[in-house]
Amino acid sequence: MGFLIGNFLNRMAISFVICLLVMALIRMAKPLLSRWNSSITQPLTLFFKSAVVAGVIVVILTLILYVIFSPLVWQSKGVFLCR
Repeated sequence: MGFLIGNFLNRMAISFVICLLVMALIRMAKPLLSRWNSSITQPLTLFFKSAVVAGVIVVILTLILYVIFSPLVWQSKGVFLCR
């Protein structure tokens, strides 16, 4: 069992499938009474400068965390996480 859920991607895949199953069960238990129709008639503005800035910050922080926790960085320093 440890091999099955020992890996991060395996755990995320299992979580994703569980979420899909729960959503399917909710849909079967209580379906919508009528079709959903969007009442928005005006176009949406999808470009905001603050959203672009926040996105760039998130990407930079993700890259920094990747470098910090990357096994390649730790191995180059002589630290081996798995033996």
